[in-house]
Amino acid sequence: MATMPISSPHCPPHCPVPAEVGDALCDGRDAPADCIAQALSVAVVVPTLNASPYLDRLIPALSRLDPAPAEILILDSQSDDDTAQRCRAAGFRVHVIARAAFGHGRTRNLAARLVEADVLIFMTQDAVPLDTRLLAHLLAPFNDPRIGHAFARQVPHAYATPAAAFARSFNYPAVSRLVAWRDVPSLGIGAFFTSNACAAYRRSTFMELNGFPEDVPVSEDTLFAAKMLHAGHALCYVAEARVAHSHNYSLHQELRRYFDIGVAHARAPWYRALAGNLEGRGRAFVVTELRGLWMSGRALLIPAAIMRNAVRWVGYRTGRHYRLLPRPLRRCLSAQPQFWARARGWRRAGVERPSQPWV
Repeated sequence: MATMPISSPHCPPHCPVPAEVGDALCDGRDAPADCIAQALSVAVVVPTLNASPYLDRLIPALSRLDPAPAEILILDSQSDDDTAQRCRAAGFRVHVIARAAFGHGRTRNLAARLVEADVLIFMTQDAVPLDTRLLAHLLAPFNDPRIGHAFARQVPHAYATPAAAFARSFNYPAVSRLVAWRDVPSLGIGAFFTSNACAAYRRSTFMELNGFPEDVPVSEDTLFAAKMLHAGHALCYVAEARVAHSHNYSLHQELRRYFDIGVAHARAPWYRALAGNLEGRGRAFVVTELRGLWMSGRALLIPAAIMRNAVRWVGYRTGRHYRLLPRPLRRCLSAQPQFWARARGWRRAGVERPSQPWV
C-alpha cells in the first residue's frame, strides 16, 4: 500500500495529482483541471428513490462541479415524490426503471450502458459534494494507467451520531492511498474497501471485467474492487475528494444491513478466499471504537457500542449461513427484498469457484 501526498513536486501547489503519478505526468504548467485528464469525458450517475428531501443540497452541488461532467444521469426507481421532475428541471437526464427491477449492481451496470464516457462516477442520492472540485480530485489518479477505480472520502453529516461519525473516521482517513494486488497479504479485506456513495471507474476497466456482480444484494463495489485488483489494476482512495455522507442506523437497520453483507460474502467464496480473515478488520473497528470512547471520556456510550457491534456480528453471521433459512425469513431479514424476488431463478455458475474471481 502506498500512502501518498496528493501533489507532485512538479505540479502546481494546488494540483491534486498523486505525487508518484504526477512526477511523470505533470510539468507544472497546466491548471489542475487540465493536469488531471484532458482527454477524459465523465458521466455522473445517481440512482434515486424518493430523493426529494436531499435534492435541495444535491442539485446545486452537482450543478456547480468544476470541471463539469459531460452528463449527469439520474436512474429513478419510480419515485412517489417529485424527484424525477426536479432533476429534469435541473437539466439532468432522467431514466426511470421499475422499482422491483432495482439492484445495486444491476442498476449501475444499466447506467454504464446508457452513458458514453471514459470515466463513470457513481454517487448516491444522499452523498453531497463538499466543494466544486470534487471531480478534479477524484479524476486525478486516472492519469496513471494502472488505476481502474478511485473513491472519495466520506465526511459525516452534522447530525451524525457518535457511532456514525466514528465509522466515517475509521473507514475514510485524511491520507490518500494507492492499493495494488501486492498489498492484499498485508491489508486483507481492507485492500478491497471502497464505496459507491462516491466512486469513479475507468470505463474500459469496468467493461473489461463485466461490471458489477448482479447476484449479490449489496457489496457489489467491494467485490468489483477485489476482482479488479486480482486482474492487475490498482485503486486509489482520494481523501481530498470529499462528500458529506453518513447514516444514523437503528439496531434493526444494522441487523438487516449486515445480514445482506453476509449473504454477499456467502455467495462469493472466491472473495473470502482472496480476502483471508474477513472478521479481522471488524475486530479492529470495535477495539478502536471502544478505546476512543474510553479515552474521550464518553464511557457511558460503550454499552450501546457493544450492543450495536454485537447486532452487526449476528446479522453478518446469519447472512453467511442464509442458505439454512427459509426464503420468507431471508426476505424479512434483508434490507433488499427485491433481490430475493429475483434470486430464485438465477444461475450461480462461476460464483462459487474461488479460482475464478473474475466470473
